[in-house]
Amino acid sequence: MPRDKRLLRLSHRLLPAPENNDSLLTLASDIGMSERTLTRKFREETGLSLGQWRQLARLAWALELLAQGVPVTQTALELRYDSVSAFITLFRRYFGKTPGRYLK
Repeated sequence: MPRDKRLLRLSHRLLPAPENNDSLLTLASDIGMSERTLTRKFREETGLSLGQWRQLARLAWALELLAQGVPVTQTALELRYDSVSAFITLFRRYFGKTPGRYLK
Protein backbone atom coordinates (compact mmCIF):
# COMPACT_ATOMS: atom_id res chain seq x y z
CA MET A 1 0.00 0.00 0.00
CA PRO A 2 1.25 3.50 -0.75
CA ARG A 3 2.23 5.87 2.07
CA ASP A 4 1.12 9.15 0.46
CA LYS A 5 -2.22 10.20 2.00
CA ARG A 6 -3.88 10.83 -1.35
CA LEU A 7 -2.67 7.56 -2.85
CA LEU A 8 -3.67 5.66 0.27
CA ARG A 9 -7.16 7.19 0.14
CA LEU A 10 -7.40 6.16 -3.52
CA SER A 11 -6.24 2.62 -2.71
CA HIS A 12 -8.80 2.27 0.07
CA ARG A 13 -11.49 3.45 -2.34
CA LEU A 14 -10.47 0.96 -5.05
CA LEU A 15 -9.96 -2.14 -2.88
CA PRO A 16 -13.63 -2.74 -2.05
CA ALA A 17 -14.61 -1.92 -5.64
CA PRO A 18 -12.33 -4.01 -7.88
CA GLU A 19 -14.82 -3.70 -10.71
CA ASN A 20 -14.08 0.06 -10.85
CA ASN A 21 -12.81 0.96 -14.32
CA ASP A 22 -12.38 4.72 -13.86
CA SER A 23 -9.70 6.17 -16.10
CA LEU A 24 -6.34 7.31 -14.82
CA LEU A 25 -7.40 10.90 -15.55
CA THR A 26 -10.54 10.51 -13.41
CA LEU A 27 -8.66 8.87 -10.54
CA ALA A 28 -5.90 11.48 -10.61
CA SER A 29 -8.39 14.32 -10.73
CA ASP A 30 -10.35 12.85 -7.80
CA ILE A 31 -7.28 13.00 -5.55
CA GLY A 32 -5.89 16.30 -6.84
CA MET A 33 -2.93 14.98 -8.82
CA SER A 34 -1.93 15.00 -12.43
CA GLU A 35 -1.93 11.69 -14.27
CA ARG A 36 1.84 11.83 -14.53
CA THR A 37 2.33 12.46 -10.81
CA LEU A 38 -0.12 9.72 -9.87
CA THR A 39 1.64 7.26 -12.16
CA ARG A 40 5.11 8.17 -10.93
CA LYS A 41 4.32 8.31 -7.21
CA PHE A 42 2.25 5.13 -7.20
CA ARG A 43 5.11 3.15 -8.78
CA GLU A 44 7.65 4.73 -6.43
CA GLU A 45 5.62 3.83 -3.36
CA THR A 46 4.32 0.37 -4.30
CA GLY A 47 6.76 -0.95 -6.88
CA LEU A 48 3.78 -1.52 -9.19
CA SER A 49 1.97 0.53 -11.74
CA LEU A 50 -1.56 1.46 -10.75
CA GLY A 51 -2.81 -0.91 -13.47
CA GLN A 52 -0.80 -3.82 -12.07
CA TRP A 53 -1.98 -3.04 -8.55
CA ARG A 54 -5.61 -2.92 -9.68
CA GLN A 55 -5.15 -6.22 -11.49
CA LEU A 56 -3.81 -7.88 -8.34
CA ALA A 57 -6.65 -6.40 -6.29
CA ARG A 58 -9.14 -7.87 -8.77
CA LEU A 59 -7.47 -11.26 -8.61
CA ALA A 60 -7.56 -11.22 -4.81
CA TRP A 61 -11.27 -10.43 -4.95
CA ALA A 62 -11.76 -13.15 -7.57
CA LEU A 63 -10.16 -15.70 -5.25
CA GLU A 64 -12.61 -14.74 -2.53
CA LEU A 65 -15.61 -15.05 -4.84
CA LEU A 66 -14.45 -18.37 -6.29
CA ALA A 67 -13.77 -19.76 -2.79
CA GLN A 68 -17.37 -18.85 -1.89
CA GLY A 69 -18.56 -20.98 -4.80
CA VAL A 70 -19.34 -18.18 -7.25
CA PRO A 71 -19.04 -19.61 -10.78
CA VAL A 72 -16.14 -18.48 -12.96
CA THR A 73 -18.41 -16.73 -15.47
CA GLN A 74 -20.23 -14.78 -12.78
CA THR A 75 -16.93 -13.86 -11.10
CA ALA A 76 -15.51 -12.53 -14.38
CA LEU A 77 -18.66 -10.53 -15.04
CA GLU A 78 -18.82 -9.11 -11.50
CA LEU A 79 -15.24 -7.90 -11.80
CA ARG A 80 -16.08 -6.39 -15.20
CA TYR A 81 -13.55 -8.26 -17.28
CA ASP A 82 -14.07 -7.75 -21.00
CA SER A 83 -14.74 -11.46 -21.38
CA VAL A 84 -14.62 -14.66 -19.38
CA SER A 85 -11.69 -15.86 -21.47
CA ALA A 86 -9.75 -12.66 -20.64
CA PHE A 87 -10.31 -13.35 -16.94
CA ILE A 88 -9.24 -16.99 -17.28
CA THR A 89 -6.12 -16.01 -19.24
CA LEU A 90 -5.07 -13.47 -16.62
CA PHE A 91 -5.84 -15.89 -13.78
CA ARG A 92 -3.74 -18.59 -15.43
CA ARG A 93 -0.88 -16.15 -15.98
CA TYR A 94 -0.71 -15.31 -12.26
CA PHE A 95 -1.62 -18.65 -10.68
CA GLY A 96 -0.46 -21.16 -13.29
CA LYS A 97 -3.88 -22.82 -13.51
CA THR A 98 -7.37 -21.97 -14.67
CA PRO A 99 -9.77 -20.91 -11.92
CA GLY A 100 -11.56 -24.27 -12.01
CA ARG A 101 -8.35 -26.26 -11.64
CA TYR A 102 -6.95 -23.89 -9.03
CA LEU A 103 -9.89 -24.51 -6.71
CA LYS A 104 -9.61 -28.29 -6.96
